[in-house]
Amino acid sequence: MVFSRANLQGANLSGCNLERADFYGANLDGARLDKAELSNSKLVSASAQGASFQQVRASHASFSRATLKKARFNRAKLNNTHFYEARMQGSDFSEAELREASLERARADKASFVGASLQRAVLTEASLKNADFSEADLRRANLDQAKLKNARFSKAILDKASLREADLEDTDFTGASLSDASWPDYRRCRAGSVGVCR
Repeated sequence: MVFSRANLQGANLSGCNLERADFYGANLDGARLDKAELSNSKLVSASAQGASFQQVRASHASFSRATLKKARFNRAKLNNTHFYEARMQGSDFSEAELREASLERARADKASFVGASLQRAVLTEASLKNADFSEADLRRANLDQAKLKNARFSKAILDKASLREADLEDTDFTGASLSDASWPDYRRCRAGSVGVCR
């Protein structure tokens, strides 16, 4: 299915099977795709500001360079999905599955990843200022050179995660597990480190 550059603003596509669909450059602002099947689909350079993707199944999909400001991805399945250079400020990924997903160079300031699964996810050079990762699972995630000023990782799991050269100004790690995590100065946190890299 090809929807390249289609105007789907405000469309209701909830529950639709859109596997392998091509939405390149499409306008999905305010659209509803809750519980839709989007696995292996391409939403490259699409605009989906304020769109709802709650509980969507979009593993191996690509949202690269898409505009996803204030979109809702609550409890979505986004494993191995690409968000390269996506603009997703203020979006909600609470309890979403993002294992091995790529958010490299994404702009996700003020986004919520509360309770999300981000094991082995790549967030290198991403802008995540004021983002909330409370209780998220970031084991072995790569956050090298990420901008994390005022971000929250309260009770998150960051075991063996890499934060080399990341900006951690006023970042909150209260109760976070940091065992064997790599710190901005290339130090490795001791096993059992909680809240502070020891």
